[in-house]
Amino acid sequence: MRAALCPQSPVPAERHSLLTELLSPDGRVRERALKRITPGNADAAIWQAVLLRLNDWAPQVRAAAWQALQRLLPQWDFATALQALPALRALERGQRAHHGDALELVRHSLRKNLQDMDAAQRQPLHVLVRRGAPAQAVFCFDALLDWALHAPGAQALAQVLAPVLASGLAARQPAITRRAVQWVHKLPSPELRQSLYEQALRTPHIRTRLSALRALSLTLRAAHGSAAAPSLGSGQALWPNWLQAALLDASPSVRYLAIQLCGGPGEDLLAHATATLHRPDALPRQRAAALGLLADLALPQGRPLALAALDDASVRVRCAAYAAAYRLQAQAADALTLRALQDPARAVFRVARLHTERSGNAPTLEMLKPHMRGESAEHWLRLLKLSRLGDAWNHCIVLLSVPRAALGDEACAARLFQPLAARWLAVVSLHCFVQPTDAQRQRIRALLPVAPLPQLFGRAKLFALETVVKDLQLDRP
Repeated sequence: MRAALCPQSPVPAERHSLLTELLSPDGRVRERALKRITPGNADAAIWQAVLLRLNDWAPQVRAAAWQALQRLLPQWDFATALQALPALRALERGQRAHHGDALELVRHSLRKNLQDMDAAQRQPLHVLVRRGAPAQAVFCFDALLDWALHAPGAQALAQVLAPVLASGLAARQPAITRRAVQWVHKLPSPELRQSLYEQALRTPHIRTRLSALRALSLTLRAAHGSAAAPSLGSGQALWPNWLQAALLDASPSVRYLAIQLCGGPGEDLLAHATATLHRPDALPRQRAAALGLLADLALPQGRPLALAALDDASVRVRCAAYAAAYRLQAQAADALTLRALQDPARAVFRVARLHTERSGNAPTLEMLKPHMRGESAEHWLRLLKLSRLGDAWNHCIVLLSVPRAALGDEACAARLFQPLAARWLAVVSLHCFVQPTDAQRQRIRALLPVAPLPQLFGRAKLFALETVVKDLQLDRP
């Protein structure tokens, strides 16, 4: 009576039983379950189990999984493949028998499915390549590329391969764009190859842009008999648009290759960068790239341009201007660092701090003293980050000079200042043999009674601070 009121389909129960048996520790049970699998009782979970059993440790189970795969292959489609993708990836990493044959069968089946589709039916796969999850995008691109490369005839190859490569170059995954740009040379049309290479130059992936630029340089060699483009003052045609875009690329590697394609640093490239900086409709991205180009050229004529851009309204341009000014030595490094200290944008100060850290020329305490005033927490944090790059005892003086108003409440001090204080304690404890000078001792002794030590170091670190003070006799006159 109860069964009549709650009828259940035998297929879900049978699938559940099959999945349970396929996961059994007994190899004979797994083998019998694989032999019972048919196209009528297989779903995506069964498919995954069959693919995983191809990597089973028992030879008889692997043989049964191979036979089950051959029975199920006629119903293999992309929907099932995407659901069974983890098992397919595991199968590719496997080392046991039948793996190569199984993967080849799966690829052949997918290729046949794609041949039976029209352009509208393949469109969702192109969308997955461009916007899908990483594993799905790579799988769909590999399947589409494998199908397109097996298209018969040059005309058919151009018709089916070009859309696949265009989708690959628009993908979010750098692995897909790199593979796509490597197959552009297969297209028979020079105009189509040029268009796709120029699309590759617009991808956000540096290695893809470099590959496209190297391929486009071959067109320069074919057109002008050399790998260098004609100069602007040679009376020949101007640089192609793709080369001008590469000169203003955000990546130094791409810009360097573009400079070599233009014959190396020279007045023409300097004029190109200057014109971009002075162009009223230039975007901040373009002006920042032009400043990077000036730094790459390393010509003294670029120094006043970099200094003039330090006051640009765009944070991105100011960051590029400081980086260029450091590289071109347009001004003393300490003066640039102290100027960046006053910039309202954190990104600009970060550029200056990183350059100071790499160069090892930290500003001295005398340089920082005129700026050690005010109650802004951000300003004092910048001073501490700069002083930390130099002498530890000068850093201690700056640390003890932080006013109570700049620390804010207890939570703010614990989040911003106490980690810096704890790091200084660790450095001093490790290098306790480095003694402060007499002038530093005198300054520290004057600051210790008035410094907000509980808020600055935290109550848990006060004992460690007292130990350092006593060991180094900083509390004695």
